[in-house]
Amino acid sequence: APVTNVAFRLEIVERSTGRRFEQSNAAGQTAQTAGDTAAFPCEPGLAGAPSATAAASRLTNSQASRAEPGLAALWTAARAPETADAPACEPEGPGVELASGYRIDMCIVLPDGKVQSARDWGLPSESSALLYFFDRGNVEVLIKVLDGCAVNGRRWVFAAPATDLAFHLAVTGPNGERWSHVNEGGRTATARADTGAFDCD
Repeated sequence: APVTNVAFRLEIVERSTGRRFEQSNAAGQTAQTAGDTAAFPCEPGLAGAPSATAAASRLTNSQASRAEPGLAALWTAARAPETADAPACEPEGPGVELASGYRIDMCIVLPDGKVQSARDWGLPSESSALLYFFDRGNVEVLIKVLDGCAVNGRRWVFAAPATDLAFHLAVTGPNGERWSHVNEGGRTATARADTGAFDCD
């Protein structure tokens, strides 16, 4: 679950077999979350022998851009459309209060229809939060509210959920304005980058 629009390449390697999961992103594109429930088979493998699924586990947003763009190009490319899906639930807290005055709330809907709130992992940050659903050792969401006022006169929101549960993630500003990201249950949630999420007033 990357929360960025800079170029990167991520690898997870199973040392005993050489199997690898890869994800990459082109500069200026909002990186997407990736879920692969068949990335590393459980059967024993020969050391140093990559499996036939290794190539299928490579996820690439684009190979088109090699150069790092300037900051202005990044925020221009990161403008995100509003989420069209209807919220699956209404977040009620307890949420995460950032020092900047922004509040993060998230509700999730379990497969049996039960609704519960995401929990604050306790990240010591003024602009970022980590959320988990069940086990604190399994972080589900990273969200950032950044001050881009000096760049484009707006505050930015980056969200990277790593789940396929239905949810409603909401960020509320000091003036009550709300930014939302929702997911329909049964599909891997997408990341969002919105460099025009809030006014700087």
